[in-house]
Formats: sequence, structure tokens, C-alpha cells
Amino acid sequence: MKPAPPVIRTVAKAAQHRCRRAYGRSPPPLALSGLPRPGAGMGRSASGAPQSSLLWVAGMHRSGTSLLTRCLLPAGVRLPPNLLPPTADNPEGFQESADFVAVNESILALQESPWDASWAMDPCRRTSLSPSLEMEAEGLIRRWMEGDGPLALKDPRLCRTLPFWHRLLGPARMAAGVAIVRHPLAVVQSIGYRDDMPAVKALSLWLRHNLELIGYLRREGLAWPIVSFERLVVDAGAELARLEHLAWHGEPLFQRRELPRCPERVEEVPPDLQALALRFHRGLSEADRAGAVREGLLQDVEASVNGDPHLLQQLLALESRRRHALGDALAEERGRAQLLAPELDEAELAGLEGPRQHASAEQLAQWRRDDVPFHHLDGVQLRLRGRAGRERGGREPGTGEPRAVLSDITLTISGGQRVGLLGHNGSGKTSLLRLLSGIYQPTGGTLSRHGEPLAPIIDQSLGYSRELTGLQCCRHYHLLHLADQVEWPAFLARVQEFTELGEALATPLKTWSLGMQTRLSFALTTGRRVQGLALDEGLGAGDQWFQRKARRQLDAFIDRAGTLVLASHSNVLLQRYCSRGIILEQGRIRFEGTLFRALQLYKGMAA
Repeated sequence: MKPAPPVIRTVAKAAQHRCRRAYGRSPPPLALSGLPRPGAGMGRSASGAPQSSLLWVAGMHRSGTSLLTRCLLPAGVRLPPNLLPPTADNPEGFQESADFVAVNESILALQESPWDASWAMDPCRRTSLSPSLEMEAEGLIRRWMEGDGPLALKDPRLCRTLPFWHRLLGPARMAAGVAIVRHPLAVVQSIGYRDDMPAVKALSLWLRHNLELIGYLRREGLAWPIVSFERLVVDAGAELARLEHLAWHGEPLFQRRELPRCPERVEEVPPDLQALALRFHRGLSEADRAGAVREGLLQDVEASVNGDPHLLQQLLALESRRRHALGDALAEERGRAQLLAPELDEAELAGLEGPRQHASAEQLAQWRRDDVPFHHLDGVQLRLRGRAGRERGGREPGTGEPRAVLSDITLTISGGQRVGLLGHNGSGKTSLLRLLSGIYQPTGGTLSRHGEPLAPIIDQSLGYSRELTGLQCCRHYHLLHLADQVEWPAFLARVQEFTELGEALATPLKTWSLGMQTRLSFALTTGRRVQGLALDEGLGAGDQWFQRKARRQLDAFIDRAGTLVLASHSNVLLQRYCSRGIILEQGRIRFEGTLFRALQLYKGMAA
């Protein structure tokens, strides 16, 4: 085991100013060992600027990595740019860069392993990276290291991707870090609530992440301390004070908190697996470093997650069931949309994979007679004028006319279809949603529809004056859309229960945060019946805002709506809700066909 590096105090001036404003005094000093002063023995970047040190923060998902990182900020620790925004399940923020997460996701993808994969990665490819990914990752870290103060790199995926970073950056860059561990049943409860994950899979993930994290630290002889989430929540100062690596002096940064309630046992998990996880957690909590964890305990965990046939069979069954359910859902949607006959030959399948599917005039007339809602666009063009045109389209070089944001769009969407829009930012997805919703009118071609325009959920705007209160906004919305369907007191009670905004509903919208506006907009829009829905990814991720409650509400709303057009960059959302895919690029349709084929082609375009 390598000895811990000497303690060197580094407190950045920016952090002092930030904490002085927050607390009315200078921050309590926190000594970080293994982190040299900026520029001291660290080398210099290509621009000649001194490079700071790296501080890694790793731990299983829902184990307190965000809280631990926040504890280090007033001590001068820096965060990388482009941080993930706060969500309902992490309202104080993740403290992790979206760019860093994307690199870690790419590393896992090369191993054919999503973030929630509970199986071991291929040992033959554990340290192999594509040259382009290596170049991108190394350039990212090099740019971020140009600055004062240690740079904290935090992502739960590090439990599995640290060997790749070790190979890329070398052992010197991996010397300083902190691991955090949380009670396994508390993690099972938290991640199960957030992601609706089966308990046995969540517990297997906890075992896998901690096993690979501790195994890596032991193999490389790294003296990272192990922090207990439970002790950190109750008294952050006392927990950090007992560590040589992070010596704490002075008052704690955070007041004492109430520890979240942890279940004594989980019914769906075999008792022997729970007992092993509790034993592993006890061993981790009692050890101050990875080297202090008993080798026999690690061998027991490894034997279970890699060699227990009953557990592996359960996990395989869960994964198979998830994929089977997705296939059934897609087949059901295709059947409701009347896209597939009971049996298809190769020629018909090839036709479905073709570039376009258009309804004839006779088919449209039949749909009108059968009262089937549809939207038919024939050669539609859209040019935006005024401020929207300047911001989104620009001008044509020769004529000076506003540039078309949509060109030659020929498309048919019939009732019951679930269509996913794919494309890079600026490709025209949102403009097409607004066109289908009746917000925009085409400036060329024809758009014919039978039935109502699609109901838009495109941005967080409520469409009302921000001088109105939340209650007034609800009242106007009820009078416009729901007065003949539900009584006002019942509607208001439903909104209050769902949004959980309480007394804030009586305050003006202009005083609300974006998250509060999003809650009310979501509750109002999904509270009425519509024939079709135009949904933007930003508002489609209900499981990130309100977790299970919002996800159920969104699922029920989409099911009632029948027709769905969803613009998203997320394969998970598209596969969950859509069966048909359209790729947009520079305002034109590049592909239209099955969602599976669209995702394949779009992945190739992005590569």
C-alpha cells in the first residue's frame, strides 16, 4: 500500500469570497492531502498556464456523491463547466459535468454496458478505448485543469470506469480521491423509487459498483479514504475530521440533518444476498481506506455477483422481461396505428424500412368518413419572420429572404400513431412540433388535418401573464378547457395535490422558479383530454421531475391522447413511447420508417 501524500492546505480566493457572502465569514479551513499547490510539480498546459490537481469522487448511484462534493466546495475545490441541472430527486444539483458523464457513458457503451448493467465487463476490453474517445477525454481534462484549486471530478459511473481513466491519465493523476458508501437497503429504496428498478437488480448494482471501486483502489494501492454517507449526513464536520486525507478544522459546513429512514429488509431480495450486502457495507463503513477492507469479504461478494447461478438467472430474466415488454409495447402501437398486417413478407418489411410512407387522397378521404384524426403535410415550407426568424433561420445569401427552417416536408400522421423525431439541435424538430400544434402556419405547401391540432407541451411557458398568481392561472385554464368536464373545486384540489406547490399558488408567476412553473404547466396540460400530443424531450422527462407520480401521469396522458409526436435525443424515451421514427436534418426529412431503423441510421450519422 502506498503511503498517503503529505497534507497541503489549498483554499481558493474565489471560494473564500463565495462562503463569506453565504455565511458572513470566511469558510472553515479544510486541508486536502495529496493536492499540490497550483503549478507546483504539475507541469504546464500548452498555453503556459499552471495545471491544477485532480480530486476524484466516486460512489454508487444515490450514495451521496453530490453531498460529499458540496462539502468540499468552500475549501477551494473547483467543479468542471457545463454542470447537470438540478432535478426533483437532487434539487441541490449533481455537481457533475454533462461532458464528463457523456465520456463515461461512451466508455461503458464500448463495453456494451449501460449505466444500470449489473454484469461484469469483458476483461479483455476493460482498458481499451477508441483513439477518438481517448483524444476527446484527454483534451477535456487538460482544458479543465487550467485554473487555481483542485478540480473535483464526480460521477457514480467512475466506480466502473476508473481503470480507463487510470490508463489514460497515468497513476499520478489518480492519487487523490474520496470514496463514499451508503447503506445498501437505503440505496435500493432510493433508486427503486427514482427509476422503478426491481430491488434485486438495485442491490446487485450496489454490490457491483462497490466491488469494482474497492477492487481498483486495492490493485493500484491508492490510499483514498472511505466516507460513510450516514455519518456525513448527520455531522459532516465530524466525519471529515476523522480522515487523515481530509483533515477538518473548525465548524462544519452543514448543519446536522435528519438521516433518511432506511428499511430493515427488502421483501423481494433473497435473505442471503441481503445479509452479504449488509456485511459488505459494515466492512466498508469500518474501513478508513480500501486497503483495510478484508480480502475474504471482497471474494465473497465477487463470488456472489459473478458466480451465483440463481442471482444471475434472476438478473437475466429481468433484462429479458424488460426487452420483451418493450417489444410488446411497440407491436401494440403498430397494431393500433394499423401499420402492420398480421403477416408480412420480406418485400413488405423492406417497404416499411423505406424512406417515406404517405397516405393517398383516397386514404385521406376514407379517414375523414371514418372520423379518424390525421395530419397531412404536402411539400410544406416554413419561414419565420421577425425576431423568431432572426434567431432561428437567418437570411438566404442571395435574396435576403428569411431562411426556411422547414423545407419540402411531406408527411402523414394518422390517429393513434406514435412518432419520434430525431435530429441535431437546430434541425427543425421544435418548429415541426409547433406547426403540427397550430402555433405556426406553413408559408408554402399545404397542411390539411382532420380533428384538433396536436396539444403542445414544448416549453415551460404557461401562456399567461406572469403578473397572474398560480391560482388565477389555474382558474383561467379551467374556464378555457375543462369547465364543462369537472367542477372548479375538484380541479383545483387535483392540481394542488399533484404539484405540491402549497401556498406558492397564491403568489405571482413572476416570483416562481423555473421548476415551479414546470410543475404547474405539466399538471395543467396533462389534466385534460386531447386527441394528439406534440411533446418536447425537455418536458417529456417526467420521471426526472416528479419521479413515479409524474411518470404515471405522463403515461396515462399519452395513452389517452392516442397520437403522439415526440422530439427527443433520448433513445430510452423514444423506445418507451414511439414505434415510428423520423430523422430531420437542416429542416428536411432525411428518413422516415420504423423507430428501430431510424435509431440505427441516426447513430451512424452522429458517429
